Amino acid sequence: MRFGSRSHDPEPEKLDVTVTGERDRLVRTLRDLADRIEKAPFSRITESVSWIAKVVEPVVGVVDRALGTRK
Repeated sequence: MRFGSRSHDPEPEKLDVTVTGERDRLVRTLRDLADRIEKAPFSRITESVSWIAKVVEPVVGVVDRALGTRK
């Protein structure tokens, strides 16, 4: 194989099918999640979101400082 050869690149059609399939799978998963959230009792959702926010907040701060967006 020579440098610059494109023989190792996947066929564009196969790549498009893979990307489309993964996008469709992600959309289905997100819709299923939204359906589950809508069916869940409100109190459970509120407690879960509150807990997640407490855990995620310090991580967001670290990322903001690392990116220089927060001091």
